[in-house]
Amino acid sequence: MVALNNIDIVYIGGDKKQQIISIFNEEIIINNRFLHLINNDDQQIVLSLSSGIEGAMKERKYILSDYYIPYRGESVPITQTPFILPLLKHLNMLVDTFPPTSNQSHKSFQDNVRISLLCIEYFSINGCTSIESVGERLVKTFKEEIINGWYSALKIKQRWDALTNEIRSRNWFIKRSEISKKSGSDYAFNLMEFRQCLGSAIFGRGLNDIPDEIVEEMVLPEKLRTPYKYNGNITSEHGFSSRYFLDSFVTINSLFFCSGLDKPISNPEVLSNEMATKEPSRTKMPSIFEVTSTIRFLYQVVAQHQTIAKSLVDVKNM
Repeated sequence: MVALNNIDIVYIGGDKKQQIISIFNEEIIINNRFLHLINNDDQQIVLSLSSGIEGAMKERKYILSDYYIPYRGESVPITQTPFILPLLKHLNMLVDTFPPTSNQSHKSFQDNVRISLLCIEYFSINGCTSIESVGERLVKTFKEEIINGWYSALKIKQRWDALTNEIRSRNWFIKRSEISKKSGSDYAFNLMEFRQCLGSAIFGRGLNDIPDEIVEEMVLPEKLRTPYKYNGNITSEHGFSSRYFLDSFVTINSLFFCSGLDKPISNPEVLSNEMATKEPSRTKMPSIFEVTSTIRFLYQVVAQHQTIAKSLVDVKNM
């Protein structure tokens, strides 16, 4: 297993526009204008995103070494597995293709981080140790299992049940400091420890992200910041929109592409539309593939117009 401090970070270029990361004996070039990888004194691997309009950019940090996945029978930081390579390449390609230059860019980037981690987690729980080890059959199975959502595809409840009684019955709540108790709550849910034990990134915010069938096995303190009530974010009684599936399919294709492999999912837009069971809750944003298709169509229209115009001129001059 590669230790965290074996991730070497160096710079090239006088203006430091690029950052080279050497990891698992492979070098990755990072767009240092928007992304910056840090190996801090606490042995944390931190990916920093600079986004926003020019002159008012903000920095947001993602501690990659705090994201755990099930790897060879253990829950380990993704930074200690070969999956970190295509993940960094994918995120770097994302900011190269769609520079985060709006005030809302960080939200799209954050969604991409989460979906990428879930895709990698799916491959990992199915015995894969790298993107290169993901077979065509598993991709086909994924397309069948994702129809019921990530919570089902990642078999979260089964993995929770498979943990030892000692782990499941532990105290998942930490006592808050006197300063942070102004809200009237004495305890906070230790989401970080919960995600590490389970080896999953599916739970992103707090206790209310976790379905009842898991929380009912916990002993809840009397004084919580807000009473527990599952928010329904990771499961849906009403199904999922085409965007839910499209984001996953496009991410998988990108992870494969960044690993030097052919994209395994053909026509992701068509497939996601066929799988959708509800309309999107907000105006659909066109994908890069849809934009490209539209540009090609408009180019063909212009080309045909020019051809017709030239023919009319030729006829007129006869």
